[in-house]
Amino acid sequence: MPAGHGTLNLVGEGAYLVLSVPATALGDVDRNRDGSLSVPELQAGWSLVAQRIQQSVQLLDADAVRPLEGLILTPTAESDLAGASMTQLVVMGRFALAKAGPDASLRFRLLAYAPDAAAARVQLRVTQGAETSLLWLSPAAPVRRLFPSRAQVFAESLDLGLRHILGGYDHLLFLLVLLAGMPRWRPALLLLSSFTFGHAITLLAGGLGWVEVPAAVVEPAILCTIAVMASLELLLRWRRWQLAVAWRMAAVFACALVHGLGFSHAVRELGLQGERLWPTLLGFNLGIEAGQLLVVLPLLVLLFFVRSRARPLPRPAPGLSDA
Repeated sequence: MPAGHGTLNLVGEGAYLVLSVPATALGDVDRNRDGSLSVPELQAGWSLVAQRIQQSVQLLDADAVRPLEGLILTPTAESDLAGASMTQLVVMGRFALAKAGPDASLRFRLLAYAPDAAAARVQLRVTQGAETSLLWLSPAAPVRRLFPSRAQVFAESLDLGLRHILGGYDHLLFLLVLLAGMPRWRPALLLLSSFTFGHAITLLAGGLGWVEVPAAVVEPAILCTIAVMASLELLLRWRRWQLAVAWRMAAVFACALVHGLGFSHAVRELGLQGERLWPTLLGFNLGIEAGQLLVVLPLLVLLFFVRSRARPLPRPAPGLSDA
């Protein structure tokens, strides 16, 4: 389990927690601040860690504050190699809970000990029967409802989609290549619409589980779409050929289907089911579109400004194509 990730499964009269906590979030237990836990550090701080976790991780319902019981702590190395550093601490335990009402919440204050933003964020997947939800916990939001409303799920998925596209350099590079060959606004907007429509189809199909393509296939395929579109634009500019907008839209649409599969992997990793699946898909997709607009609008202005002052590529020398 990656550091900062975990699950909370509600079964019967118990809520069972499994969470991987990065060593950097354990404060002064990591005495030398090297991001890992040594055996002497664990021996010296074991009781402190257990006490801190029980005080900082609690389940809240209408009746009481539920502490974490039956606590099990397991140091975990960053790899299976001998002598690898123990960078995580897997926390396991159980909350006694007769029934999880609609207002049941998790209080997670352990993140207050994290020294940086990367260690101060936890993703927790909550399941109860067929229902699942995803909780993002941070020092700014240390208490979260186990099953938030659909409106809240939509808002959080919108933010997640926005963050995903702004951090997806391969998708942004594709947009740059796409817009670089368009000298006018109207064809550029048509190509962007084609890209949006194409990746929305496979994002929904993949998020709903209708289409499943391994990430090991999708990621190289996305890079191939960038290379193909870049090569096409260079060839068209060099030969001074004209390609109808309709054909460009068809090529972009085909590439967008591949990019949508990449987006769908991010949605499927959330593991959401039940009534929160559609708000997640809709919010995530709209977040991607919002992120595209934030990047594309200033990019269009910049590209058109540069293209208006750029010199055309020289024509190929006679007979060069036959060499």
